[in-house]
Amino acid sequence: MIGDFNGNYITQPGIDPEVPGGITADVNGLLAESYAVSTRTNYTSKMNKFIGFIAQYRLFETAWNGAAPTLPPITPILLMFFAAYLIREGFKSAGSITGYCSAVKQWCLIHDRPDPP
Repeated sequence: MIGDFNGNYITQPGIDPEVPGGITADVNGLLAESYAVSTRTNYTSKMNKFIGFIAQYRLFETAWNGAAPTLPPITPILLMFFAAYLIREGFKSAGSITGYCSAVKQWCLIHDRPDPP
């Protein structure tokens, strides 16, 4: 799947995206309806907090082609450290911390990263 929270058209390799009324059009229609502007803004804000955590602890990795830094693999252990970081930043609500971790998991889903359990 290729796409993001900003409404960019997504495709799946092996499925012809040009078929009128095909499944690709259905998926993109559902995706467009599923993420309201406020939801995208909320997830973007939460991902920015995660990026701040990654940057503060210098966890970025070098991309395979060396062109730009990339996020490390998102593992349950990394999410535990992110949760501890949020607590240190003053987040006390379990629901709030869960929301931040869920945003990271959504990012993984959208960007074809393994979903951390």
